Amino acid sequence: MANYQESVVPGTMTSWQRCHEIRIQNPYTEDLSSINVVFDEETIKILPDGEVLKSFKGNIIKSFNSDTVISLRNPENWELTGATITMGEIMAILGSAYWQFALERDAQ
Repeated sequence: MANYQESVVPGTMTSWQRCHEIRIQNPYTEDLSSINVVFDEETIKILPDGEVLKSFKGNIIKSFNSDTVISLRNPENWELTGATITMGEIMAILGSAYWQFALERDAQ
């Protein structure tokens, strides 16, 4: 898999940036604009001896807008596929997953 902002210094280290956690902040309110998606990023460094160093890089916070279009990428190489999805569709998928898993849990 290709890595975002990967750099290789032969004999020294390989490093890249990655998203290590995605959170949806979904407060109880009628105002959907208060929903945020938070992407926490980290930098990975692999030293010549194989030691892996991880450090917090920062985060991206995106307010929910059901009409925002997201261009899909192939996770094998992160190239654009030509397909798109909206934030509204993603929320419908994740909301449906929550209901399914909650119902499965409660049926036990």
